[in-house]
Amino acid sequence: MCRRKVRGLREAFKGFLRKAEGAALLRYAKVLPRGSRIVEVGTLHGLSTAYLALGARDSESMVYAVDPFEFGELEPGDGANYQGKSSLDDVSRRLTDFGVKANVSLIRGLSQDVARSWNNGPINLLWVDGNHNQAREDWDSWKPHLSDGARVAFHDSHPVHGSRFPKVLETV
Repeated sequence: MCRRKVRGLREAFKGFLRKAEGAALLRYAKVLPRGSRIVEVGTLHGLSTAYLALGARDSESMVYAVDPFEFGELEPGDGANYQGKSSLDDVSRRLTDFGVKANVSLIRGLSQDVARSWNNGPINLLWVDGNHNQAREDWDSWKPHLSDGARVAFHDSHPVHGSRFPKVLETV
């Protein structure tokens, strides 16, 4: 994988993902068995989606990115007014422009609702980065769909984030 392509990710997509986290997601997706399923809970602008999709391309896997694609209480912090606007078309366009959209299915909906109707087979990698106050509910909803040996990762799960995201730490 070209390092320039990975560096270009951070320029093409907004997000709150640290470089080390992105590198880990890319690596996890890249080494999955061929044809695996990756579920991302929470997409926002698509930064982690793009990392997962780059890795998924190498493993011929599919990323299912689940998000309501509407800005609410969490705003990107760039001063723009995103309240009430959808990010679905923007994320789709960025993934297409970056050349990874073929490995991504954008699913508009709330995580727990989508999990209840999930019928795309066992999940090999679950990345949970949705509403941090709903981390336990997201985990409980998706856990029955995990394959044997599935890998699971939660954003903001390091103890340093404990005071900001206690529900995530309680879940992990």
